[in-house]
Amino acid sequence: MIRSVVLIGLCLLVGGCLNIGPNTILRDRFEYNRAIRDSWEEQMLTNMVAMRYGESPVFLNVTSVIAQYGLETSAELRAGYQTSFTGDDTVQGGGRAVWSERPTITYSPVEGQDFAANLLTPINPDEVFSLIEAGWNAERSLRLLLKSINGVGAYDPATRQLNPHFFEVLDAFKVLQDEEALGIRREKGEDTDRVRTFVYLRDVDENPAIVQAIGTLMSHLRLSDGGGEGVEVVFGPYFRDGRTIAMQTMSIMDILTESAAYILVPEEHVQEGRTRANRTVAEDDHRSRPLLWVYSSPEKPEDALVSIQSRGFWYYIDDRDIDSKKTFSFLMIIMQLTAAQQVNRGPAVTIGAGN
Repeated sequence: MIRSVVLIGLCLLVGGCLNIGPNTILRDRFEYNRAIRDSWEEQMLTNMVAMRYGESPVFLNVTSVIAQYGLETSAELRAGYQTSFTGDDTVQGGGRAVWSERPTITYSPVEGQDFAANLLTPINPDEVFSLIEAGWNAERSLRLLLKSINGVGAYDPATRQLNPHFFEVLDAFKVLQDEEALGIRREKGEDTDRVRTFVYLRDVDENPAIVQAIGTLMSHLRLSDGGGEGVEVVFGPYFRDGRTIAMQTMSIMDILTESAAYILVPEEHVQEGRTRANRTVAEDDHRSRPLLWVYSSPEKPEDALVSIQSRGFWYYIDDRDIDSKKTFSFLMIIMQLTAAQQVNRGPAVTIGAGN
């Protein structure tokens, strides 16, 4: 009887000391993080595939994740002693434990003003150079986000042929980034809250790569002094003067449309008229090759960064394609950057406090 009483007492002690709150942080934080990231990536790829087939994109944001846990324990102990010769000492015990998990996840569709602001508004030129300053590849960033810079467009408007001067400008910015000769300065206006962004170029005479890159920018962008004292970055499709860099940036919808055009769809879908033919790109033509390759397969890919199933096929980004992976990650960051600027209009969440 004594052993039984001690055992039940230990059970009550353990149940009373158990603290479930801190123990759930490690599990929840990383598992919810991974789940939200995977769902974001799959949603992005799903919309790209939908646009490839002429469908409209739909975005649904996770506005909040609230996890509630409950643990109820109870124990009962009854003991009796018989005085008769035929009676036995009796000890009876029992216990009950109830564990509950009730996560509350809310979603908010991107529509109306949010849709226009997040997807249709061109990227702020200031943010383009902020991303480059943060370490993102200058050539990839500018190629993905720009339509033109100081009037130098990516394509010839008449023939739609690639403009070699545009890519020479991108290469020059990449050289300056690699040589740590590209800097950014921000100044707040005296009469306005607007923050002005200036790009300055460090001229090093003994470094021929820097000298050549600055010469390319001065020639193609028509800069007056090579940017040594700072050239202001503004939004615009045309050349303004030698003291500014006018950038016509793309919107998220522009980037998705351009990227979706290079998804390699099954040939039978092209023959059935479901979508347009795949674009052909020469293997040795580095500049015309897309930054993001999305493949299709009738079987689920075994080694994919992200994959979704649509129209009886699997569409995926190969985990071994590092350039496509970096471009897709960059696109995800741009998407989140534009979404973060908007006021959260998600639904209110009501959670019962219980007793």
